[in-house]
Amino acid sequence: MPRALLTPVLLTVTATLAGAPSSGAAQAPAESIAVWTQQLQTATLADRLYGMGRLAGQRPQSLPAATQQAIVAELSRINDALENNVPIDGATELGPEGFGEYYLDLARTARSLGTPEANRALILSVGVSLGIQRRVARLGDAAIPSLAHMIDQRYEPQGALETLGLAWFWADSTSAPLSNASRLVIVRELFAASHNPDPDFSAGIGAALRWIGDPAFLPLAQAITDQAQASGNVFLGYYKIETLPALTAALTRLGPLASTVRTRRLLGVLCSGTVSGPRQGACESLANELDAAIAHLQAGRTRPAANVLEAVAHRADDAVAIGALTQDEATLIAGGARQVIARL
Repeated sequence: MPRALLTPVLLTVTATLAGAPSSGAAQAPAESIAVWTQQLQTATLADRLYGMGRLAGQRPQSLPAATQQAIVAELSRINDALENNVPIDGATELGPEGFGEYYLDLARTARSLGTPEANRALILSVGVSLGIQRRVARLGDAAIPSLAHMIDQRYEPQGALETLGLAWFWADSTSAPLSNASRLVIVRELFAASHNPDPDFSAGIGAALRWIGDPAFLPLAQAITDQAQASGNVFLGYYKIETLPALTAALTRLGPLASTVRTRRLLGVLCSGTVSGPRQGACESLANELDAAIAHLQAGRTRPAANVLEAVAHRADDAVAIGALTQDEATLIAGGARQVIARL
């Protein structure tokens, strides 16, 4: 069944998923929960809809372990079918509204369970709500490969891109671990999305950059905005109203020293893969120069810092010509250096 079947329902009920789960109705007889669980595992889709609707009315954490496992297994089954465009028996008969209700009950309940198994099952459901995106983002390294795969397969790219941005933000704001390998995957997905005119990608990268909130990405956001201006992209207004102001405010709030540190970190991410030849030389030279600029800024030597940052910008631009950096990489590093210079 096509994923598009969910869209009309998801657009109208997504807001309800961001709040706390319902405490549910009065406790039903224990045998009813057992019956509903069995329906979820073996019955027709229409009966599963009925059983899941009753289970969704209970407090999720109070459900028996077997019932929780059945809910997670069913969500995984549906997500796998949707991702691979495999028909789901009975979905056509339920129609968009009935199937959407069933899917949302599964996703909402799984999100409220909060178990590692439920969280992993939710990764493919990130297009449903911000609440689910936040839950998945907290998985950090464990979620990044699956989210990247979704984007590469063009399956819910908007939600997956937003969730990558949330994962970066969550790690930075809570000191949660996020490896350079994962950050590199995120940056590469942002680069790829920036060249994709599909509306889902345009909206997704705009939201991702806003969630990241790191001014080191401001040059990329500006480049995307310029591309949108030139092509008449319908998301131009979003970038101007949401993404650019958020990153510009972050740049002002952090100041020159912290912003230079962020650009230096981003260079470390870009160069964290295996490098050799001209790329290795460029990475090492840029790292040394950014370290020198940071030292000058820490000592209050703004003019020497500006001179070194100007050298960084020129070196990054020159590295593109010899194939040591991609244009996207140079946009971030050179742009990061120049935006600090403008504020010294």
